[in-house]
Amino acid sequence: MATQFKQYLFTKGSKTESTCNFTSLFCFEYHLNKLPEKQVQKNENNPYFFPNNLLQVSYGTSAMDFGANRFFGMSLKVGNFESFGIPIFWVGAVKAKHSFSLTYQRLLFRTEKIFSIDCGMSITAFQTEAGKENVLAFSIFPTMRFYLMRRKRFDMYTNYSLIDPTLLTSGNLDNLKTRPKITYQDTMGFGFFFRKERSYNAEFRIMHYSNGNIFPQNSKVAVPVQFTFGKTF
Repeated sequence: MATQFKQYLFTKGSKTESTCNFTSLFCFEYHLNKLPEKQVQKNENNPYFFPNNLLQVSYGTSAMDFGANRFFGMSLKVGNFESFGIPIFWVGAVKAKHSFSLTYQRLLFRTEKIFSIDCGMSITAFQTEAGKENVLAFSIFPTMRFYLMRRKRFDMYTNYSLIDPTLLTSGNLDNLKTRPKITYQDTMGFGFFFRKERSYNAEFRIMHYSNGNIFPQNSKVAVPVQFTFGKTF
């Protein structure tokens, strides 16, 4: 989370404005310990589904607006509230009009029932709203998945991926300073695995590109809700 303030420098007969960035970081540690062999076998043979491989195709459009992005970025205007929502995601000055993503994920770690970590890669193509610039984003990432509900015909989950190394094919977008081309991707989603064998997947996700205020030029890119269909194997 970054906090910005304006500092005014005065010289004789003039006023010069400069901007300073201060960044506050919140982090946690999660230590993975090797489980006893019996516990590993028990987890592998339990009835709970975890996809070994997942291939997803996603499409998003700004016709759906950026309400979800603003809500989870605590910047949604509702009535007299100027910042309604939950502060766990971000929006951006650059808005994507259309987006298309191809994503592959592979299981890396799982607990008995609730939590898993996947590693993956994605290619996202998006067009900016203002300048209609076409951009490609190549990303590699880990993602955390939390299973919220498990039923006979479906499993419901939420996932979160943060600070994914990304290469954009364009730097400054819509005449805004989003440089450099090497940046980070953040995604947050909500979805289901369904059918008896959990062979199919449906997900809604939002995305965000930012250099994390490592550089002073960081206008950020917001990608609206993507509708995702996936296949497990």
